[in-house]
Amino acid sequence: MSSHESRALSASELIDTLAAIGRTVASLNAAGKQIRVAVVPDGLWIDVFAPGRSELSRLIPTHQVSRMAPYAIAREIEALGRTI
Repeated sequence: MSSHESRALSASELIDTLAAIGRTVASLNAAGKQIRVAVVPDGLWIDVFAPGRSELSRLIPTHQVSRMAPYAIAREIEALGRTI
């Protein structure tokens, strides 16, 4: 496997990751941030909106996501949410 190929997540890893993303998005939404996370062919696309402020978007590439623990992905989303 090359450095840019990713291994498939197990079902439990996928569920853990989705749960961590969901908790983070819910927490940021409760704090007045609007977060949208989408799975796209190239990875995870994250949009952050805050009323009266600018919008921030970021792609976490698939090869990076596949190496990240659920808490690390959640931490990345939370950090983006805190920047706006």
